[in-house]
Amino acid sequence: NRDEILLTLERALAFSETKNENRQLRELVDKEFRLDNIVGDSPAMRAVLNLVGRVSRSDATVLITGESGTGKELVAKGIHFSGKRRDEPFIPINCAAIPETLIESELFGYKRGSFTGATQDTKGKFETADGGTLFLDEISQMPLALQPKLLRVLQEQEITRIGESAPRKIDARIIAATNQNLEKMVEQGTFREDLYFRLAVVPINIPPLRTRREDIPLLVNHFFRRAKEKHGFENLKMTREVVNALSNYLFPGNVRELENLIERMVVLSDAESLTAADVPDYITKPLQIFGNVKFELPAENISLDEVEREIIRYALEMHNGNQSQTARYLSITRSALIYRMEKHNLDENKESAN
Repeated sequence: NRDEILLTLERALAFSETKNENRQLRELVDKEFRLDNIVGDSPAMRAVLNLVGRVSRSDATVLITGESGTGKELVAKGIHFSGKRRDEPFIPINCAAIPETLIESELFGYKRGSFTGATQDTKGKFETADGGTLFLDEISQMPLALQPKLLRVLQEQEITRIGESAPRKIDARIIAATNQNLEKMVEQGTFREDLYFRLAVVPINIPPLRTRREDIPLLVNHFFRRAKEKHGFENLKMTREVVNALSNYLFPGNVRELENLIERMVVLSDAESLTAADVPDYITKPLQIFGNVKFELPAENISLDEVEREIIRYALEMHNGNQSQTARYLSITRSALIYRMEKHNLDENKESAN
């Protein structure tokens, strides 16, 4: 039958196209999220990459910490797509972006009729991630009342939908991330200690970019290549002056700020090469010098308290939280330092002092 033959051929071609699309998507994912996209050759980043490579071969629960913009989700994806679950779903959920009244149904799902608007049985993120990985970003924002239920998932590997009584077995690896100090939150009673220890089976801390500035040239070249390829500027070049200017900047927004800056410079370029003139003024303008300290005064108003807080925070970071060394560095007494730390809510570093 001619029509049957044509229909069979159409189905075969459609199936072949779908397979090719899936293969191309897999190649794209492999390229986008492989571990060598986590760029850095500083000792701190080599230690992170070594740990990421080792943990990707297991199913251990991972807690990724670090400031905003350091690349926590990229590390989570690197762990997933380098491991044995790479062909299964990677499901991210931002705990801070979902209203507290909805997060339970988002995570655990619900039965039809269990509440107003529940018109059908619905899977939650845990079931959607079954066989793969659930990435809980901003885990510090998980409501305290919901934390025991999350703890049970980690302990028993089962969930219960809202409106149901029978639990459902799941097999999802959990990776969590936060830019907050969970240990401090445990002390304050806003995060469960048992949940913290369940999440932090393998803790990975990503250092801020300002503490590994030797990685900036590598990151600049990496993001420059990606931005050129993405926007069709393959022949665009970059002068050494650009790299030098960016290497001298602290990047409070970390790697994300650097990536966005490079992409913006590439998109707005109208010459054959990026030069120092293409670098924004806030990065290149000369610093104010007072004594042996260099810093930049903004054009608008400035908070003296915020300046003092940042100076103390940086000094504590330089001395690994040691109060005595930090006080000597700032030429103040240790008691004066402790007073200012409490004033600026920096007292979590007390335990590091001896």
